[in-house]
Amino acid sequence: MAQKLNDISFTLGQGGSGRQANGTDYISGLLFYNNTRPAAMLASLPGGVDNYSTGSVKQLFSPSDAVAIGIDNLYTDEIKNQSKFTIPVGGMGATGNSATFTALEWNGGSGQGVVALGSYTNLNSDTLTVFTDGCAAAINAGTNTHGYSAVSGGATGILTITARPKLGIYPNNAVVPHFYTGTCTGTVNLGGGAATVFYGVDVVAGVASKLAIYYYHILRYFTVKPDGSLYVGIFNTAGAAAFADIANISTNSGGSIVQLGIYDDQKTFALSSLTLIQGQLNTLRAAHKILSNVTYAADIKAIGGAGTVLSTLAGSTYNLAALSDNNVSALIDNDGNGTGLDLFYATGKSITSLGSEIGCISEASISEDMGNCISRFNVDDGSEFDTLMFGDGTFYTSVSQSLLDSLNNNRYIFASKIPYATGSWYSDDHTAVAYTSDYAWIHDNRVIDRVIKDSFIALTPILKSKLKLNTDGTMTVQTIANLIAVEGDVIKPLIASGDLAGDPNNFSASAWVLINPNQKPNVAGKLIIGVKLAENAIAHSISVPIGFGTF
Repeated sequence: MAQKLNDISFTLGQGGSGRQANGTDYISGLLFYNNTRPAAMLASLPGGVDNYSTGSVKQLFSPSDAVAIGIDNLYTDEIKNQSKFTIPVGGMGATGNSATFTALEWNGGSGQGVVALGSYTNLNSDTLTVFTDGCAAAINAGTNTHGYSAVSGGATGILTITARPKLGIYPNNAVVPHFYTGTCTGTVNLGGGAATVFYGVDVVAGVASKLAIYYYHILRYFTVKPDGSLYVGIFNTAGAAAFADIANISTNSGGSIVQLGIYDDQKTFALSSLTLIQGQLNTLRAAHKILSNVTYAADIKAIGGAGTVLSTLAGSTYNLAALSDNNVSALIDNDGNGTGLDLFYATGKSITSLGSEIGCISEASISEDMGNCISRFNVDDGSEFDTLMFGDGTFYTSVSQSLLDSLNNNRYIFASKIPYATGSWYSDDHTAVAYTSDYAWIHDNRVIDRVIKDSFIALTPILKSKLKLNTDGTMTVQTIANLIAVEGDVIKPLIASGDLAGDPNNFSASAWVLINPNQKPNVAGKLIIGVKLAENAIAHSISVPIGFGTF
């Protein structure tokens, strides 16, 4: 008879639910993709090299720890857009003619809308060199205010404008055509012939900072969970194809990570990604490396056509309830008027609230719904996530209630508002599986995984131990009682902490631990210990019949 060597296995029951305080269950992780790691991060690792051939992992206890390893919001890895105007010979116009330069940023966050960069007027039949130099000087005179700078090509007539920091890809003509505008008067020609308005042409395309995004999510995690423990892993972009690096970051944490957030900027959100992640988690679970939840955050902007992203996600094709990925969740939101909005425009991709969401799961006890509308789970700090948006750029307030309900019914997680309440809370702690599943909620998985982990520790001394039997090969009454007591000692503390239902003062282990007295371990080659758990309820919705009457 084939059997595993020296092992204890667990088979998850299904259909039995009517539906600990943090010890190590708050330990979390964030996984990013980038072929380049900060030098300070590598320097802080043993030997100054990656933990694995494909990435680096560090444990952080505060945002300052992130800064110490080179993950910060200084935008040092950003490439600023450079755009040029080519003023032809004779394009400087006549005395009194002028050129005025503007940039068109986004509104909200740190976006400045229409930015006046500077204006230069031909003073006295300027030469091309004098005119081009004058335009550059006019822009540079305002650098301390608007952040843009310019370089004159002199007699070549080329005026090159460098964007201010933190704009990323946004000024690129392929993203926002005509970001720079030059308005001419008289016979000034900025390269557009007789036109009075001419638009700059990219010389260097802008590239957004990735480190700023990583820092953003790390900061949001510790904003919600100041006493948290966070493993941060940066892995090569090729790893996003199959998510094998989930195993690497879990192994590097010694298997202590309970919940993990993946920020995937390598591809558009797809249901197949959730299933790939679940496959990796199943493999880890078979090796007793349990991750209760992975929240997946990817770009949703490219789903569907313009203005149809949310309705597409709310349709049958993207219904997460049709999946069987109970350890995976999908996040589709974004901040709408803070740093999250700035990063959204700078990258052209969904940023989400991943750090905050993982922080809320980390802050919650294993049996709590992190969407509970209490102060501990309020992600609105008065600035970030005060104004809410979805990851496609649609503002929360512009979405109909029916569409919000459909997104929720399709089991997506997003920051939401509650009428008459100040703050922002998550829609729920959904997982990508049917509502009828015993593991339909993040807290379901955290509770049962805590029992599994604690049971493994408690039962390890029983593994390969001697079991006293009756002469017919069944276990003695005392043997069964001892086994029930061992597993009961796992369950009772979770009842006392409120993570399981019941009264710890009237606890009977035999009601929770079921051992068939007729089983014969020597014949079967294994011992079967059944465990039946009862969860406390979560009020996912409340109905209040109300009306007038007499008493």
